[in-house]
Amino acid sequence: MSLVDTAALVTIAIGAVWAAGMLARVVPQLHEVLWLTTIILLLAQIPTVKGLTGSAMFGNYLIMLFLASNGARSVVANLIAMGPPVFYYATITVAFHGLIIFGIWRLARLDFATLAVASQANVGGAASAIAMASARGYSDRLLPGAAVGLIGYALGNYAGFAVAALMRGLLGS
Repeated sequence: MSLVDTAALVTIAIGAVWAAGMLARVVPQLHEVLWLTTIILLLAQIPTVKGLTGSAMFGNYLIMLFLASNGARSVVANLIAMGPPVFYYATITVAFHGLIIFGIWRLARLDFATLAVASQANVGGAASAIAMASARGYSDRLLPGAAVGLIGYALGNYAGFAVAALMRGLLGS
């Protein structure tokens, strides 16, 4: 990892956040997160940006910082009060997902390891798909699991805002 690559990565990250903020002010109908997601997805296609070393390391540190800051801001009393309904919802959702995915696996006789990593990427995201694939010894499925999880994050931003706009339109608020 070179100092030039590190400086370029930091500049790209700060520039993308700045550009997303500016675009959100110019076109307020689209949330800043959607602009940031779009900018980052476009930048990731540029060969020069792809060739910068250190992005995986910085990405891992920043995701850990993000998770730690979210945990630090959590109010334990609120978590306990909201815990049971959220737990029940998550349990039902994951159980329903499992029944459908592994029912299809059983009927179609698909590769279990691939389906398990894809399922984990869907339920827990890219980081948990990598953890599950490495724990189970599916080393050839680490990168595909991460890719599926990251695609889910990217598409989820757009789908989430689309559903929110639809519900706002239906409920009239």
